[in-house]
Amino acid sequence: AGNDGTAPIAPANAPSVLTVGGFVTQELSQLDKVELYNSNFGFTMDLVLKPEVIAPAAWVAAPILPNTLQLERTAALVDLWEHADDVFLQKVAGLPKHFEMPEKLAELPVTEARAAVERMIRRDKLVQKGYQHVDGTSFAAPIVSSLVAQMLEANPDLSPAAVRQIIMSTADRVRGASVLRQGCGVVNARRAVDEAKRVWTPTQISELRPPLV
Repeated sequence: AGNDGTAPIAPANAPSVLTVGGFVTQELSQLDKVELYNSNFGFTMDLVLKPEVIAPAAWVAAPILPNTLQLERTAALVDLWEHADDVFLQKVAGLPKHFEMPEKLAELPVTEARAAVERMIRRDKLVQKGYQHVDGTSFAAPIVSSLVAQMLEANPDLSPAAVRQIIMSTADRVRGASVLRQGCGVVNARRAVDEAKRVWTPTQISELRPPLV
C-alpha cells in the first residue's frame, strides 16, 4: 500500500489487485492490541477502498541483504560483543576502517565502548547474526504472498479472483480501528487456507463478503 498515510498510488490503486496495508503488534492472538501502521489508504478513482487487508508491518524478522557493508559490520559486531572485556578493546581497534566506527572508540573505557557497540547493533535492528527487524508494507505484502502460495498448494485450481475474495472474506477486522485504513482487517492464514480447499464456482466466489464487524 505504501507507508506515508496518503492515497494509494500505482500499482496499489489498481481495482483488481489485493492491496496490503500494515499493522503493529507483538501478540497476534490479541487483536484488540493491534495498532494500525501508517499505511496509505483511501478510495481510488474507481471508488474501490484500499487497502483490502492488513498484515504485520513492523518487528518482522528478515535476512540482511547479502554482500553488503551492513551484513559484514553487524556480523563483526556480534562476534565482538561476545569477547571478554580484557580483549574487547583490542578487537575494537582491529576493526576495518570501512566499518566507519566512531573515532577513538578503542581508547574509551570498556564499559563506554561496549555501550557504543550496543547502540550500533540496535541502530541496525539486529535480531541475530544475519537477521534484522524490518518494517513497512513492503514486508507486509510478501507475508500475504506466502499465504497465497499456501492456498494454491491446497487448491491449484483457484483463480486470482477467488484467492482475493477468500483472503478478504476470512480476515479479522480490528474493532475500534478505522475501517478505511484496515479494509477487511488482519489476514487469517489458517481460515483462508481452509476455505481454499473447497471447490469454488464463480457464483460462490461472487457471494463471498468481507466481515461485517
